[in-house]
Amino acid sequence: MYLKYLVSFLTALSFITFFGNNSVGTPYVNGQKQTQKCDAASQFVSTTRYSKLNQDSEIDFSKQLKITTSGSKITARFSSPSHIKQVATLDKLAKSLGYKTFDWVNYVVNDPHGIKDHQGQSLSTPYNDPPAGGYEYGAADKYPFYWDIETCENCLPRHSAKHPRNRQNSSLTFEDNPSDYRLQKGESVTFITHLVGRKVEKSSQGHHYKWDILSTFSWELTNTSTGVGKVALLSSSSQALTPSMLTQIRQDGGSFLPTTYANKNSHNLHSHRCR
Repeated sequence: MYLKYLVSFLTALSFITFFGNNSVGTPYVNGQKQTQKCDAASQFVSTTRYSKLNQDSEIDFSKQLKITTSGSKITARFSSPSHIKQVATLDKLAKSLGYKTFDWVNYVVNDPHGIKDHQGQSLSTPYNDPPAGGYEYGAADKYPFYWDIETCENCLPRHSAKHPRNRQNSSLTFEDNPSDYRLQKGESVTFITHLVGRKVEKSSQGHHYKWDILSTFSWELTNTSTGVGKVALLSSSSQALTPSMLTQIRQDGGSFLPTTYANKNSHNLHSHRCR
């Protein structure tokens, strides 16, 4: 949606156990209960998530996510696990995990030339893509999710979360085709995109949306020598989230599930939610 990091999955597996009441349980690795430990806020949470649906079934969100790039276009599609009948649709899967639905949250974390929001204010990284209200050139709703979840003035139907190209019975699609003619050699616009589980909280002030990060990928936009835009996934063994990025996620209603990860050759476990 921007006109204008794929973090490789950590070698260790992160387990998030959901019990019958949909509450989040204590993390387990290889069947063993793990003690949660505090870690520096700048450390990135694992992008591989396992959620236990029952005694015999568990979902690996990373394996249900397919990401493709072509020229300046990137597409990510999350599909419900068809081999597990009780959660063969997105609605059933979301309900089984305690969510209202699944969604996308997209951030720009590096933008060398900048961009303005719908009020003409220059945005500082990291910023939500699209920002609340949209950009100068295109409207969006006020929520942090990539597709619009409510109707809004001048918003395009194509950008609605309910549009059939964005959501079907068993799949959820993220799609972007960004461009920025100002990018020079060695410059890039960098994005970090989250697949999230969305929850609704009601209060006297109305509805508030909270969301948990389930899987993450990163990507960048560059220009070729002929000025043509090109997107590519970014991969690394780990990726740091800056304090400002963590703050933005939390301000937007996001949170990290209690999760652990470990180096392939180590049993030192870390968690972003400390007990």
